[in-house]
Amino acid sequence: MRTLTGQICGAEALARWDDPVMGSISPGEFVPILEQRHMSHLLDACIVELVAEDFEACGENNAGALVPVSVNLSRYDFEDCDIFEVFEKAVRAHSLPPSLFRLELSEGALTVSHDLLKNELERFRRAGYEVWLDNFGSGYASMSVLGEFHFDAVKFDLRLMRSLRTSGRDGGAAVMLSYTVNMIKEMKMTSAIVGVETEEGYHWLRQHGFEMQQGFYFGRPQTYGGIIGSDRQIEDYRSRDYFSRVGAVQIDNRTLGGNHQTHAADPMAIIEKRGENLELLVANQALETFVKEYGFRNSEDFAQRMYRASGAMQERMRDFLERVAEGGQNVLLTLWTGGRIMDLWGSLLAKDPERHSMAIIMQASMIVESEKNRGQDLRDMLRVLYTVYDRMDLVSRTEHLVERSFLNAPDYGIMIEGRDYDTAVRLFAREVIRRRDQSRFIQFMDEATVDERLRVENRLTLLDAFEVKKRSGGYMLKAFIIIPMTTHGQKAMLIAMRDMVQTEEKCIR
Repeated sequence: MRTLTGQICGAEALARWDDPVMGSISPGEFVPILEQRHMSHLLDACIVELVAEDFEACGENNAGALVPVSVNLSRYDFEDCDIFEVFEKAVRAHSLPPSLFRLELSEGALTVSHDLLKNELERFRRAGYEVWLDNFGSGYASMSVLGEFHFDAVKFDLRLMRSLRTSGRDGGAAVMLSYTVNMIKEMKMTSAIVGVETEEGYHWLRQHGFEMQQGFYFGRPQTYGGIIGSDRQIEDYRSRDYFSRVGAVQIDNRTLGGNHQTHAADPMAIIEKRGENLELLVANQALETFVKEYGFRNSEDFAQRMYRASGAMQERMRDFLERVAEGGQNVLLTLWTGGRIMDLWGSLLAKDPERHSMAIIMQASMIVESEKNRGQDLRDMLRVLYTVYDRMDLVSRTEHLVERSFLNAPDYGIMIEGRDYDTAVRLFAREVIRRRDQSRFIQFMDEATVDERLRVENRLTLLDAFEVKKRSGGYMLKAFIIIPMTTHGQKAMLIAMRDMVQTEEKCIR
């Protein structure tokens, strides 16, 4: 089961022996006997062929709904036959893509000659098969194996889930699982776990980043046709790469890079924008705590209210998502909500053309203890400015970039935050300023001549008026003020817009 979506994304082929006299015989009884007689590879070859037949039969009516199937392999499959050719024969005979098969290496398979196993696994991976490590956390399936062989996915051992239930969510097993899944993701491998039996366990594993889950909580073993024909949603194979890329991100410790580094305590989430809908896929506990401090019920409430409601804040959120959708990394959005300042950073993770969706990783900044006084001073200053100005744009003259945009209402123009300054000015002029004022506006906003104009006019600020397009139609005369300043030792300027007052109209005229 894909943790993020609840959709079926795979299956595991299980051998069952139903004898007319003895009834159901456990694999734990007959498989060891076959292995002792070096006949288990014949059983596995039979399973590969039966799986291929199921693919062909179900694919005739459900081509887009087929899910990959894992086949368990032991050391005898590599020692007693050409197991690669067994799979290739089935793939050719039934015209199947190798990607439908997943090889799960059991603990015993790791005892095969190192060189033999490595060469065979490379043959499979080059041909397009996925190779999984099974029973991780037990016996030979230990940390050292991950450094010796390349696996596409790691399936955690059933006993770890039992330990989790025994020791509790804060016990040793929980700590080990949490840290180990982070390591798996850092090594560019998919994480899966077997033995999920409760809703509580499912949610805990979701919170800690496991990408796939398997167990009785989702259903009992059944035929492949029964899975494909069930009421549960089947993952579209065309979206698998998208969900794999999204699931590979561990929000607890991911670093966005650049000048803004994150750590485990940062409020982070992965959201998906699909058409006009926004869905929270996963959020860490730090975000849940953070959004409540800003007056939201939970992270889902935060995501929906920030996107669906009307107003300046929501307009900025939509523009923010559009910039991220263009491939943006570390895109910054500063919001004023609940009487407090919130910084959101976003980066594009992946796009899914089939579902018209994109996934974004978001982080919300927090004011740490040492910044509280400075943060309070900034909030007090902005409260005053917000009562005077309709919008403010902070421009870095060093980087020639619009760093921040603060809007009081959607009537007051488009978002230009994060854009190159000259590009932003031309865009704002074209979209917001009345046509007859556009050339004069661009000339007024020319950053290269600001200092000279201030010197010639012997002023500390520059002031002019332009007609601004209203969202409801028509135009309104607005005053624009350019205020040179210094931030963090770098040259900057604050551009503010507000209603004209009579004295200013006379001065400008």
